[in-house]
Formats: sequence, C-alpha cells, structure tokens
Amino acid sequence: MQGAWRTVSEQAYGELTGRVRGNLLTYTWVERDGVSAGGAVRRGTGYFVYVIREPENVHELYGERHAAHAGAEIARARKWTWVEPDLWNVRPSGSYSGGETDEADYYMDAGDDDM
Repeated sequence: MQGAWRTVSEQAYGELTGRVRGNLLTYTWVERDGVSAGGAVRRGTGYFVYVIREPENVHELYGERHAAHAGAEIARARKWTWVEPDLWNVRPSGSYSGGETDEADYYMDAGDDDM
C-alpha cells in the first residue's frame, strides 16, 4: 500500500508505504519540508486504524507516528472520497487544491489491499 499527504499549510508533505491487515495499516514514512527544495527530511514508522463514520460516510485514519530520536505523535487524517488518488499531485509543486480542514489531507492507493 502506498499513500501521500500534504499539510493544509503546505509546510510539509510526505509519503508512506505499508501493509494493511483488516482496518489496521502499519507503515514507514518520509516527510519533507515543503517550503524550499532540499528542506529537512524526517523518517519513521507508525500505524493507522481506518474508520468510516456513519451516517456521514466520513473516512478517517487515527493512529500514531514515530520519528527517529523523537516521541510518538498522534496522527489523524480524513480521506477525500470525491477525489481520485494522485500521489504526485500531493507534492507542493502539484496542481492540487483542496478544501478547508484542520487535519492533513491524504490520498490512499491501497491496490490489492483495499481498506
């Protein structure tokens, strides 16, 4: 499974790869400073639990991510179900423009491991 995200402020963007088992995703990630080319790079591991809230049909991820030499960070994201996954457009130079939210937006391409 592969995924990508960009923070609403466009201060950072990242990519993850992992394995899906039921509604649990375990992954490794790389996040880059989105402000300037050659910015800071952070790496780590984490997990997400995939939840669909009814009756609104809101797809969300809840979990933690861990960076090397740092503590755990709570991670939360909301899937935009009306947008086709395009991992390349999540990067700051992409043409993607999203709606307003206070969480990181993400695209997931689960392939054969659909969540």
